[in-house]
Amino acid sequence: MIENITLYGASKKLRSREISSQYLVRRCFSHILGKNNVLKNFSVVNKNAIKESILSDKRYQQGRSLSLIDGIPISIKDIINTKHMKTTAASNILKDNISSHNATVVNKLRRNGAIIIGKTNLDEFAMGSATNTGIWGECNNYINISKTAGGSSGGAANSISSNMSLGSLGTDTGGSVRLPASFCGVVGMRPTYGRVSRFGLIAFASSLDQIGIVTKDVPSAALLLQYISGYDSKDATSSSKKTDNYILNIYKSLKEKKIGIPIEFFNNIDNIVIQKTLIKLIEFLKYNKINIRYISLASSNSVIATYYILAISEASSNLSRFTGTLFGSKLKLTDNKINFLSLYRGIHWGMEIKRRILLGTYVLNSHYADQYYFQAQKVRKLIHQDYIRNFELVDLIISPTSPILPFDLSKKQTNLINTYLIDIYNVGASIVGLPAISVNIGDKNTPIGIHIIGRFFDESSIINLASILESNYTT
Repeated sequence: MIENITLYGASKKLRSREISSQYLVRRCFSHILGKNNVLKNFSVVNKNAIKESILSDKRYQQGRSLSLIDGIPISIKDIINTKHMKTTAASNILKDNISSHNATVVNKLRRNGAIIIGKTNLDEFAMGSATNTGIWGECNNYINISKTAGGSSGGAANSISSNMSLGSLGTDTGGSVRLPASFCGVVGMRPTYGRVSRFGLIAFASSLDQIGIVTKDVPSAALLLQYISGYDSKDATSSSKKTDNYILNIYKSLKEKKIGIPIEFFNNIDNIVIQKTLIKLIEFLKYNKINIRYISLASSNSVIATYYILAISEASSNLSRFTGTLFGSKLKLTDNKINFLSLYRGIHWGMEIKRRILLGTYVLNSHYADQYYFQAQKVRKLIHQDYIRNFELVDLIISPTSPILPFDLSKKQTNLINTYLIDIYNVGASIVGLPAISVNIGDKNTPIGIHIIGRFFDESSIINLASILESNYTT
């Protein structure tokens, strides 16, 4: 049954002809039809998915499958462009938008035979931590529908835990793949900045955005990363650094690795359940002769402020293109351009978007740029140096993924500072551009993500530790 199968497991069963692609797609559609009205995971589904699965099955029958992910249903966050399905960014401003092109990652999946089953829900323009600011409704956590699925890739993570897809591509600016993965009890990975092409991704904050992966288990994430990684001439930030064989390296011994635990994180965990879980994890690592070192990330006190100044500044610039003339929904142009833009954006943008754009425009103002934006850029360099210094002492850095457990949807987050602090453990890797992964070490009713950060382009090591925890650690 698909309820017990992973992407990696499905790949093996497709090749041995134990199951068919059509079976996988139909089972995913069954879950979508049965649960999406409550969970709100999908904004649109691919009506051609079953036809595509039949073609995939024929390829397997003829012994000419395209890849190890041929025939596997994968969902795409609704901020990544797809040519034949709407890409709305969960915003009224793009509610009827169909892109003229596929994102590079979408082309790579299709070229390798993967079935794009649909587009997943998100916070509007990926700005949020609860998938509750967009036009497609609030995303309810499959594990407990009274709780949030996290954000902004809540639909992506929830589509995996609820068996609506076997793999999902989300986006991660400050933790938007890793946080919902933690809340939904699945695996969420942010590759090194530049490892995966961002071409075709509608930008929120260009120096921070990265396409990431959500799957049920670590080998599935490793396999999917294998197919979406690599240089892309269409993306100026894309790296030509060689891609590893992530599956081959997945079960290597960690005996030679040094694992760092930032004392700033360890000493400031308020949630007693998360604190006890981390202590138990450290005991497990020590028992298995894995070298643990306590380190200091002195810059951790500055990461949230630095991240939000940079992110809102870039958002203010990136979203200025939505003027009602070239992209998205249209209004009749009035004589007064300023009044027109005010009316257009006032109608089509939600409150969180307006808040961040106003703040971003403020900090970029010539009177305040030195005080805020350029100061944040200087602090970003210090944060970068802090991580580089620590990676001379250790190979990996671990912490909880979130300082809290999934919160109740009924408890609206009225304190915005507390909402933004949810990503306290995640934004450091985003600011520096390091690879990171969240893997669940909680039980099926209380998901708790452990967050692992690695050196630049060392996805293999974070996958390695995550797979060992997944296979051997028990709560």
